[in-house]
Amino acid sequence: MSNTISGGIFFHVVIQGRDMTVVLPPQITPALSGLPPASRTFTVWNVA
Repeated sequence: MSNTISGGIFFHVVIQGRDMTVVLPPQITPALSGLPPASRTFTVWNVA
């Protein structure tokens, strides 16, 4: 048995196995959904 990972780029967890089941949530909430509305004070206006 070998436990070697090679080739490619890995950014986080690597799971090794033969038979795996992945269960995802029915709906994913975007990360920015919890932020308050944008403030007009800090809005950048594009003035040409």
